[in-house]
Amino acid sequence: MAQDESKKFVMQLLGNLILPSFEGRRWLCPVISSRMVQLTLTHGRFRESAVAFASFGAVVSRSPEGITQGYGLGKIALSLVKRPDTKGHLSRVYAAVYGLINCFVEPLQACEESLKYGCEAGLSAGDVEFACANANFSVIFGIQSGSNLESLANQMSRYNEKMKEMNADYPLACIQVYECFVRSLVGETDDPTELSYGGKDLLGNMIETQNKTSLKNQYYFARMFLAYVFGRYELAAE
Repeated sequence: MAQDESKKFVMQLLGNLILPSFEGRRWLCPVISSRMVQLTLTHGRFRESAVAFASFGAVVSRSPEGITQGYGLGKIALSLVKRPDTKGHLSRVYAAVYGLINCFVEPLQACEESLKYGCEAGLSAGDVEFACANANFSVIFGIQSGSNLESLANQMSRYNEKMKEMNADYPLACIQVYECFVRSLVGETDDPTELSYGGKDLLGNMIETQNKTSLKNQYYFARMFLAYVFGRYELAAE
């Protein structure tokens, strides 16, 4: 375990920058994650080292040639996060490993179950944003692997209530997008190409409360997919 207090502070700071950089300035992710790995290899293991290897593995896996290397880095991250002093980072590690690496190697059903566990771990640890990331990945993989849509919708509804209890506005908005998406596929909405929650269009609510590009991108992707599925091709093209 690394002992240098200044390096511990740097690792903690870099670890906290992973998600903001992924959401807003993704070109920073390789810089941050590779620096965290370098610090680990130079000074020894930190509490954030599992996050470092998971994040760097996700970066490496973005190219087909790097999937094998990324998968190996993910295995290192999973072994590190089992240590008692790093379990608070389990949700972060699972989101990166099962959401961005192992999905290219292992069956999506296996990744889906691990992501559900990662979500619950994040909620228990108060790591709300990464709990949300795990939840969103699990729903996406559930749809892609043929899971029961009604079960997925109910799952998202439970997550929705937990996010409200924790006053987590941004994660809540993400969860609502995917819950509306699934309920539209099930046929529970009047217009399956719209995404509204509680009678209010989600996009208007996002602009009013969040106005984050990453969140709006999720909204438009979900609407595009629904428009294509239900034959509204011109709307999908917009």
